Amino acid sequence: MYGKCGSLEDCLAAFYEIERPNVFSWCILLSAYARNGHLQQAKAVFDLMPEVNIVAWTSLVKSYADNGLLHEAERMFCEIKAVCNLVCWNCMLAAYAQHNLVEKMDSIFSEMPARDLFSWNSVLWANAEFCGFGKTKTMFDAMPEWDIISYNVMLLAHTHTGHINDVESLFAAMPERDLVGYSQTIAAHIVHKDLDRAKLLFDQLPERDVISSTRLLQGYVESRNLEAATDCFNAMHQLSVPSYNLMVVAYAQEGHLDWAQRVFHEIPERSIVSWTSLVEAYAQNGHLGDAREMLERMPERNVVAWTAMVSSYAHNGYGRLAISMFREMEVSGEEANEVTILGVLLACNHKGMLVECLGCFKGIKEDYGVTMVVDHYLAMVVVLGRLGYAKIARDLLNSMPFITDNPRSWEIFLRFCEGWT
Repeated sequence: MYGKCGSLEDCLAAFYEIERPNVFSWCILLSAYARNGHLQQAKAVFDLMPEVNIVAWTSLVKSYADNGLLHEAERMFCEIKAVCNLVCWNCMLAAYAQHNLVEKMDSIFSEMPARDLFSWNSVLWANAEFCGFGKTKTMFDAMPEWDIISYNVMLLAHTHTGHINDVESLFAAMPERDLVGYSQTIAAHIVHKDLDRAKLLFDQLPERDVISSTRLLQGYVESRNLEAATDCFNAMHQLSVPSYNLMVVAYAQEGHLDWAQRVFHEIPERSIVSWTSLVEAYAQNGHLGDAREMLERMPERNVVAWTAMVSSYAHNGYGRLAISMFREMEVSGEEANEVTILGVLLACNHKGMLVECLGCFKGIKEDYGVTMVVDHYLAMVVVLGRLGYAKIARDLLNSMPFITDNPRSWEIFLRFCEGWT
């Protein structure tokens, strides 16, 4: 009891009061340490046990596996493999599944002398996460029985395929449904922009949790339906920091900065995402001074907040300020992402910054560790086009390691050519 409650001192005191602890008592102490993540102490108890049974072995194997120490778990499992019980087999199976070691998972699954529904569901889940729909469906069809977990995993697999009709068919065929099944089906409809159907399912939920409510709210925000987002937010029985953050975004993207700020100040415990959302809100609406002030007030800054400032300065014609902000970001130790670099390239739109622009472009991968994307090339074409370097811009388009017959690429190039003729 004490071990389950996390009171290891009480558990140890109770153990020492036992005059002659039997193997059951030793196993309880070992499990208490293992369950609370004290693996060295658990191993020490294991080594001190006058008699070790399969329960002790299984408890230690499970604790190693649960904490990601697969090498230790495998070593101990191999020592008792011949006498292993189903719980121990399932521990290793689940560990391999969770760590995407599919080949080892398949191997141990085929060796198992017996399997239960937990065994099948572990492999089914791993296939859905890592192996694609075909293998997942084959495993589902081969199962001797299904439970609600099996159906929910298949809902997840169908959701990954993007076939919303299959999601609906499976959901309708489920003999019973829980909050997870409803939430996954709702999420699938939100991804496919069918918010009416998502709301209908949401209204049918046997119980509503903060996750499903926030997911529906996110769908309304992403579709820029402020009225529905506001109604959803106001109807939520429990508000979370992510739900507040979404409403900051919802008001900001419609230009209602006063409401965005009001929601921000209502957040009970602001996360870094909360601060970043308001920085982006000010920046995207052209209130660069307020955005900069909010950035300065942030208890900690992330790449999203820095990038919002760099990009906003660039898009509003303040190239020098964008570059200066980027240099501040570098000094802070924050690493740029592909959007940050894009903002820097777009900031360099006059001859005085061409050299700096070329240096940034050439160093995207080596200096900043960012994967170059087509937008980086197009941004460079924009800069070269504005400065009248037609031949260099054309050569750059032809040298792109992407499809060069992209109409968007040549549309940008020709737009600047019209200005030169």
